[in-house]
Amino acid sequence: MTVVGTWRNQERTGQRSVTKLSTIARGIKNVRHTDVDLTQWCPRCKKPEVFAEVKRSVVSDYEWDQVRRHAKTYGHDCIAILVIEGIGTIGIKVYKDGVISDITWGGEEDVIQVLESARDAHACWS
Repeated sequence: MTVVGTWRNQERTGQRSVTKLSTIARGIKNVRHTDVDLTQWCPRCKKPEVFAEVKRSVVSDYEWDQVRRHAKTYGHDCIAILVIEGIGTIGIKVYKDGVISDITWGGEEDVIQVLESARDAHACWS
């Protein structure tokens, strides 16, 4: 397995396999790549409602800044979320209107509520 990148990312340390595209792309100098874990789209206008990053533990806000940038760029009430998949619990931080919420700990129903709320708040482009 090819190991490229920094110690921060398990994919780059060889602890987890990566796609061929990721291996190739990480060799390109002076650029950054983003792996968005989930994007929720409006079926009507085909524009995003949510960009999500998933982590196994609590991380700094720096670790999910790119999905927040995506949400800010799209506007139209698009949000970004950080989902922390802990053991037996799920944490959620929401970025909306330039503000990052505190972590809310709960379960699947809390994730559903956030995703449905984003759907309902979406300012459709159509």
